[in-house]
This record gives sequence, structure tokens and C-alpha cells, in this order.
Amino acid sequence: MKKRRLMLCSIISLIMVFVMAVPMTVSADTVRVAGDATALANEIKAAQKGDTIKLTASFAASITIPADKNITLDLNGQTLTNEAGNHTITNEGTLTIKGDGTVDNVSHAKAAVYNKQGATATLSGGKFTRSKETGKSDSVSGGNSYYNILNQGEMTINSGVEVSQTGHFSSLIDNGWYNGSENTAKINAKLTINGGTFSGGLNTIKNDDFGDLTIKDGKFSNTSGAVVLNWNIANISGGSFEVADSAKSVIANGYGNAEMDKGELTITGGTFTASNDGAGNIFGYTGSNGGFVKISGGTFDGDLNTTGYPYTPEISGGEFTDDPGQYVVNDKAVLVLDKDEYLVIYNDDDYACVLGATHKAVRGDRPYYYLDKEDAGQVELEPLGHSVDFYAMQPEGSIDYEQGDSITVPDGKSVKEFLAIVNEEYEFDGKAYAITDPKAVDGYKFLGWYNGTAKWNENDDTKLDSFAYGEKFDFDQKITKDTEVFAAWEKVGSGSNEPTQPGNLDKPSKDNGAVAKADKSAKTGDDFNLFAVGGVALAAIIAMAAVAITGRRHRQR
Repeated sequence: MKKRRLMLCSIISLIMVFVMAVPMTVSADTVRVAGDATALANEIKAAQKGDTIKLTASFAASITIPADKNITLDLNGQTLTNEAGNHTITNEGTLTIKGDGTVDNVSHAKAAVYNKQGATATLSGGKFTRSKETGKSDSVSGGNSYYNILNQGEMTINSGVEVSQTGHFSSLIDNGWYNGSENTAKINAKLTINGGTFSGGLNTIKNDDFGDLTIKDGKFSNTSGAVVLNWNIANISGGSFEVADSAKSVIANGYGNAEMDKGELTITGGTFTASNDGAGNIFGYTGSNGGFVKISGGTFDGDLNTTGYPYTPEISGGEFTDDPGQYVVNDKAVLVLDKDEYLVIYNDDDYACVLGATHKAVRGDRPYYYLDKEDAGQVELEPLGHSVDFYAMQPEGSIDYEQGDSITVPDGKSVKEFLAIVNEEYEFDGKAYAITDPKAVDGYKFLGWYNGTAKWNENDDTKLDSFAYGEKFDFDQKITKDTEVFAAWEKVGSGSNEPTQPGNLDKPSKDNGAVAKADKSAKTGDDFNLFAVGGVALAAIIAMAAVAITGRRHRQR
């Protein structure tokens, strides 16, 4: 036993000697520190892939990240200011900047960050400033003006970043080339903004020659010009964009040529507020005829007029405080929403199509709608789904049009599924929306809702010539066509548990003032139910929940 223990100890000792003799390599993701310009330059030179360099003091230095480096710079609450006449940070490799702190530039025609072609930069923290900026106007630089950030490679800006300046000569951020002929490789500069706060500059974000801009979120403001000036390709899906009273427009679009200044601006979301609390212009322009502005979503508070502009906006969705009718694609839109806004809904397979609106129509704080094409300012609702009409059939054969419901269910969904979706998304006076049973009738028991075969009168389609009950209506049944459902009754004491077939249908008379089929209008005097003043709210429900509710009492069939 002693011999075995001795042998084991000897083996372990040999292993330890061998391990200690092998040179140890520095592990990845090392955190290096720098407290002055010399130390920072040395740490950049020595850094391995994935290393982080943390600043431990504020100092002046102009640094370059070489093409073969992949480094994270942690500002650590410090301020890095440029050396005279240079960019503060020039990136030729892969750079991530994080942490609280500031990157400042105080020299004319130099940026806090210059991301060169072929380089990749990610800004996830910090403030990027030009504290000595003197730009007075679009024609007076004051001797010290430039972009805070110039991107000609690939750059991503995330939430937690703040970029600001007080100048009015240079844009805050430039993505691309001021002179596109300098881009001999003809590769687009790509800038993606996922969040952050951006304020100031002649324009806040300028998407320049060969620029490819994507804005998903963030807060953008300006006192001089547009918050977004697009020359090439820009896509905006979120964020808030505001300008002060002195600014001419919120966004501007320009076309130069089909190679580097395409002028293609697409907006699918975001909130855009014009100057003077929305009295100013949403759109601005520069350049020559060409390019496009396409809007399918977002909220726009401002004047939409583009008379004399080199482009005409194309609108297929969104909310507006000014009438977008002249810009709506194929004239398919609804221009009615809460109080002073318009809602535009594009006509496709998933959404409602609302036609023919000419101006906003408002009853109090809630939207309402007309279905009569002859009415001034009418809006015709054409839901893409199937109507399910619940008729309050009475035991003797008449129909009580003060009761019953009408809903529009998307193809392939059941009434039960439809109601579940609606009640998950909305509350109506604190109650769940449901198909209401008809009022009790003396001598009869309500059996429920049944399918039926009905022949409506040709001269008065509120009346029936013949009728017969079918099977009980299944609320789980998939709706694939327009469906009529009727209240069914059993005579008390009959014990049949089967619907009593109506015997004396309510026949029309020649002079009863019956309404013809051609006029099925919901007029302003009609007594609507839960959704009666929600014709456009219907469209909003479709847009958000893929469902539609016409939901008015059956004043007439």
C-alpha cells in the first residue's frame, strides 16, 4: 500500500512540474487600462481580439484602431478629447464603445468618431460631442464646424448613446460621402440606429451619397433643419422625430442620380411632429425630380402639403392630423380617426379596405362612419371577412330589428375565436363583448341561435316571405361565407325542445314606407350599439387584431 501511494505522489509531482514549465498564454477578453495618451496608444497596440481598454482618467488623445484589431473601449465615466487638428477616434478595424463618458472633438472639420470604409463600429454607450462647435447657419461655419460622427463603413448605434451639438452649419451625423466620387469602391455606408438620443446640427441625421440608413428607434430633435435628410436609401420603422419652430420640415428627401443619390425613403413606423405644435411641414425636399417617399405606418402631426416638390408621397397606412387623401395609394384609405386624426389602412388580404372618404368626420371624441355613398364626407366600410348576422326572430315570425348583432369575422375563424380576440385587446365600458340574447317573450322559452333558410321579400328586405329553422348554430364553426343566424323559441309546455316554426310571417304592405335594398345606410340618427360609433375603430381593430366588427343593431337588413 505504501508503495502505491508513493508512486501516485510521484506521478502527480511530475504533472505539476510539466504544467508549470509550459508557457501560459494571456486569456481572451482581457481588460486593459489607460490613464493617458501614451498608455492608450500602447494598449491599443498590444490588445488582442476581444480585449477591453478601460479609461481611468480624462485626457487628450487622437487614436486609430488598426484594421486587424477588434477592441472594446470602455469610457468609464471619463472624457476623451482629440489632439489638435485630428479626429478623436478613427476606426479602421472593429470597435465597440461602451460605458458612461464622453468622446469630444474641438477641431474644425474633424469628428469625434470617424468610421472608415471597411471598418465596423458599435456604439452602445457614451456621449459624442463637439464642445467648441461654432456653426452659425447653413452658410456660416464660424471657423469650427463638422459632424460629430462620420460613418463610411458599417455602424450600429444602440440605446444609451447621446449625440448632440449646438451648431447650425454641419449635420450631427453623416452617413456616406459628401462627395460620392471619393467612394471609388462604390460600397454603401451602412448605419443602423436601434436607439439613443440625437439633437442638433444643420440636419440631425444626414444619409449622404452611397448611404444606407436604418432607424428602428431613438429620439431625434432639431432646431435648424430636418431630423432626417435622405439622399440615398433610408428605412424608418420607429422612433420619435421633432423639430422646433425655426425648422422648415421634419424629414427631407433628395434625389441626385440612380447610383448614389437614389432618394428612396420608406417609413413604416415612428412619431413625427412638425414645428409650431404640428402647424409646420412634415415633408421637405432637395435635389431634382426623382426618388420616392413611401409611408405605410407611423403617426404624423403636421402639414402634408408637397405642392411643387420633386416627389409625391405614397401613403398606404398611418395616422395623420392633415388630410392625406391626395397621396393615398389607389385612393384606398379611411380618413377618419379620433378627433383630429386620420387613419389610413391599406387594402390587402389582412386588413379592412375603407373607400371614398373626403374629409374627417367626428362625433365628440369618438369616430363614427356613414355607409351611404350619397352622404357628404361618407366613408364606405368594406371589411375583408364574412358577415354573421344574428336576427332576433320572434315566435310569430317577425324580426325585432332593435335587437340582434352583426359582426364581421375573418375567413376561417369561428365566432368564438373572434370574440376572444376582441375581448383580449379591448374593453367596452368594462364589459366583455358578447352576442346578446333577445328579450324574453311571454309563453315561450328561448332555445338559442339557429341556422335558418330565409327568403327575403323582394320589395322590403326587412321582411320574410318564407322561413324554416335548420340546425343549432355552432359558435366554434369556422366561418367561410356570409351567415344568417336566427333566434329560436319553444312554446312553454310543449316539451318538444325543438324550435317552434313561425307561422304568420310579417308581410309588407304597399304603403308601409319600406326601405329598398339599395339603401342600407347607417345614418347619424341611428341607435348604434357598442360599436356603433366605431366604424373606423373597426378598421383599427382589424389592423391590430386582424378582426372587424360592424356591430350595429339591425335597423334594417
